[in-house]
Amino acid sequence: MRKKMKMKGLNGGLVAALFGAGVLLHGQVASAAVVFSGVLNHQVPVTSQGTVVNFATGVVLNGVASGVPGWDINPYGTSATNVALLAGSGTGIMRNPGAGTNTFRTYLPVGTVVGASAFFYGNSAAAMGTAVGQWAPNSEGYIGVRFLNEASSTPTTHYGFIHMRIGATATDRTVIGFGWETTANTAITTIPVPVPAPAAGLLALAAGCGIRRRRS
Repeated sequence: MRKKMKMKGLNGGLVAALFGAGVLLHGQVASAAVVFSGVLNHQVPVTSQGTVVNFATGVVLNGVASGVPGWDINPYGTSATNVALLAGSGTGIMRNPGAGTNTFRTYLPVGTVVGASAFFYGNSAAAMGTAVGQWAPNSEGYIGVRFLNEASSTPTTHYGFIHMRIGATATDRTVIGFGWETTANTAITTIPVPVPAPAAGLLALAAGCGIRRRRS
C-alpha cells in the first residue's frame, strides 16, 4: 500500500510508538501518475554487491541482485572514480543528452526528460570527472532508467530515475530516492524526490497522542 507520509512534526516518542505499531513511515508517494519512494537517504555499500532497486515494488536492498525478483538497477563497486550500474532484464540506463557517444556519462541534472528519445545503455556507470554527463565530487544528480514492470499482468516499459548523491569520491554514494511513471511508455522529468505528506491515520494518531499529553 502506498501512503503519503511525512516525519516532520512527529516527536521521538510518537515515532517510536508508530514503529512499535508496525507503521511504515517511508512508504511510496503517489503524485498524479508518478510514484516516488520518498526520501530514503540509503547509503550504497562499497562492495561488489551494492544496492538493488526494484522500482515497481519499491524494494531497496543491499545484497545480491538475485535476492530481489524483477530487480531493475544495481549500483555497486569499490572504485573511487565510478559507481558501477548493473542493469536488470529489460533495463536501460540513460546517457546524458549532451554527452555525444561517450560512455558512462550518466549524470542528469534536474529537469531532464527521461523517455523514448534518449539513448540507453545496458550496464553502465556513474563516472566522476568534469566532462558533460560525468559526476562532480560532492554533488547530487539523477540516473535515468528505462525498465520493465513485471508486476503488471503483461510486462510493460516504464521510465524512472534515481536521485543520487556522490561525495568526495565514488565510494561515498547515497540513493536519496527514486521516482517512476506508472503509465507505460510515458516520459518522466527528473525532480527532487518529495517528502511524503502525512497519512490520515497517522494524523489522527498524532492528534490523539497530543490530546493525551495535554491531559497528563
